Amino acid sequence: MRPRSALLAVLATVVAVTVVVLGWTALRPAATGVGEVPAPISVPVPTAVPPPSSAVPSPPAPQPGPTDVVPPAPPEDDDDDDDSDDDGDTDDPDDVDDDGED
Repeated sequence: MRPRSALLAVLATVVAVTVVVLGWTALRPAATGVGEVPAPISVPVPTAVPPPSSAVPSPPAPQPGPTDVVPPAPPEDDDDDDDSDDDGDTDDPDDVDDDGED
């Protein structure tokens, strides 16, 4: 059994080295002189984008300001009004003789 396992180990090593060498030559054809040399990768610089130094910040959003709504004036208080509301009438139901007293 011992010579058989040693033979399998040697065979496995030979297969592994062969796979590595064949894979290396398949992936690196330029290293062996086979095939074309790949062109270098170049990325063009965009020309439509303005440089960052000329960028102008956008104006701030308008803030809501105070309104021009004026509240109505309170009703005028008439001095000769005897009732509790300020509706302007001088009729007091308790004033029987219209002298301004109850």
